[in-house]
Amino acid sequence: MSLLREIYTNKSNGTPKSFTKQMKVGQRFNIVKGQLNKLKVRPNILNEHVESSRELMSTITSSNIVGQVFKASQDNINGILLTLESAAGSDIDNFESYVTDGDLQAVWVESGTGPATIETTIINEGLQSMKMPGETNGDTWIKTISSSDFTNFTFSFPWYQDKEYNKMKFEFILSDGVAILSFPLTITQHNQWTQFEVDINAMTDSGVTDKTAITSVGFRVLDREGGFSAYVDNMVATPQPGSIQVKLWDCGDTLPVADGASFDLTNDATQNTELGDLGIGGTLASEINLYLRGGQRLYHLEDFITGVASEHPSNNTLTVGNYYALTLHYVDTNVSVYGPDTTYSINYYQNGYAFYTSAEGVDITKIAGAAGSGAYSDLMFGIFSVQDIYLLGYHLHFNAEAGGAASTGALADWLAFVEDSNMNIESVMTTHGGHAIIDGDYHEEFDWKPPPLEKGGKFEIYYNDDFTDNVAGVELEFFYLYASPDVNG
Repeated sequence: MSLLREIYTNKSNGTPKSFTKQMKVGQRFNIVKGQLNKLKVRPNILNEHVESSRELMSTITSSNIVGQVFKASQDNINGILLTLESAAGSDIDNFESYVTDGDLQAVWVESGTGPATIETTIINEGLQSMKMPGETNGDTWIKTISSSDFTNFTFSFPWYQDKEYNKMKFEFILSDGVAILSFPLTITQHNQWTQFEVDINAMTDSGVTDKTAITSVGFRVLDREGGFSAYVDNMVATPQPGSIQVKLWDCGDTLPVADGASFDLTNDATQNTELGDLGIGGTLASEINLYLRGGQRLYHLEDFITGVASEHPSNNTLTVGNYYALTLHYVDTNVSVYGPDTTYSINYYQNGYAFYTSAEGVDITKIAGAAGSGAYSDLMFGIFSVQDIYLLGYHLHFNAEAGGAASTGALADWLAFVEDSNMNIESVMTTHGGHAIIDGDYHEEFDWKPPPLEKGGKFEIYYNDDFTDNVAGVELEFFYLYASPDVNG
């Protein structure tokens, strides 16, 4: 029974009772001034996945391809998740070289009342960390470094406090000797390590700090709490990295055997060369370039799409039940790839595994997991798909007043509708004209009778930009119900 027939035979808010899961998708669009802008979004529903990002699985290098085998539950992919970290960092301090507190204090100079000390019990890596008392507001610990160009760098370090952030506050600081950059170290839990990835461009500037000539790094107490301390360990400065390539391979209907058998991508798999959304972008690619940021990050590759454009006559889909391989390839920087903690001996994903190979034509090798068996090794990955949904509403946020130049009579004007898998307008939800959006936001809900959006369809907004206003970008979010998918994970 199709969605359009089912909607009239169920009494639960106009939707089938199996549609119990709720999700939203958001995307930012740049506006072409003074023209009709077409905003198109498809739903994202997570199916295959391994969630944990605790352990380094392998490193992408010029001679090492890293991959993950998975079994397709859906016939399409509408984006993937990965946890990656640029490996090209330089140490600021790992606190291992200091023999006495005096050695540490000669490098980390205290301004105030409480000198830093060596800590050997509360540590994140190695044998030592640095302890800083949170006794006095304004206490600062500064390490002088040679003048360094930190343009677009990310600073990574684990941080530990034995008091809640709302009662004891520290900040990370950089200086060129004149102005100061600062970043509050907000923790959600005390008495545990929190990994910070501080982008220098996200730091607050007290003046005009010369990021090409940073001469000191340090920490400062913002809000004191007597008798409590903070701790920092392995500090790394990471330059803005480059990129990697991500590919997809069809391995057939049998799980590839990587141990004791011959399986290579060139001869035993078929590369998917149709990555992209024909129904939105109109172009396809053999691989997707992922441009990285410094430090460890969760990446959502929205461009890694295949098989979603069922309305397009030349669209090809994945084969449900076949095994596929995501592969991560070096371009210009080494990159670390993360996955679950293998010491837990839990088989997080039973229909695939992580692997590495020196080249596409060389046999793949399973990444060793618990007890070296490789049985529990996976990358942290997620596979999104498009499926049937019911729309609950949408939200538009304009970066400026949309048609808001009321004195000139400018008006915000758009049409919101669903386009089905045959490229027909199925439901028109909103026709908006004659009003300025002064606050920059518009929200509409359809909970009285959510309209269906069939698999392969799109939620669209046609927006007439008024060249007299200052709108340059629009953020579109839409909310929906979906049925839990059958998964192989």
